[in-house]
Amino acid sequence: MKSKDTQKVVLRMTDDGRRSARKLANSLGVSKGAIGQIIHDDLHLHAYHVTIQPNLKDEHKQGRISFAYWVRKSLRKQDQEKILFFDEKYFELDGIYNRQNDRFILLVAARMKPATIAPIKFKMTPTMLTPAAAPSVTTLELL
Repeated sequence: MKSKDTQKVVLRMTDDGRRSARKLANSLGVSKGAIGQIIHDDLHLHAYHVTIQPNLKDEHKQGRISFAYWVRKSLRKQDQEKILFFDEKYFELDGIYNRQNDRFILLVAARMKPATIAPIKFKMTPTMLTPAAAPSVTTLELL
């Protein structure tokens, strides 16, 4: 890439702060691919997406195991077939936990691998949505 284009990109990135590559390309009058090459090849910046992981502790895991043992021991086979288990999905109505567009541009040394960057763990306030169950199915919720 031309060093003149690289200097323009650096100046726009420092002046405007957080800005998409598409908007940067439009304002400079170059293609989005050229901006991507400048960011990646000349400036050695790489985009990383934030990974959300549940903050499970050992007592949570042990509680799940003990619950599974209790179900096997306490409920009859006919009762176990009537329980509907489902994955919980957490939603925030105010949109705070929308992490789809959270990408960060980081300067990464040549020998450093992206896996060495620690994932961020968030504490989320759950709002549980449960699917409608058939009349013959019993839903079991544990809070």
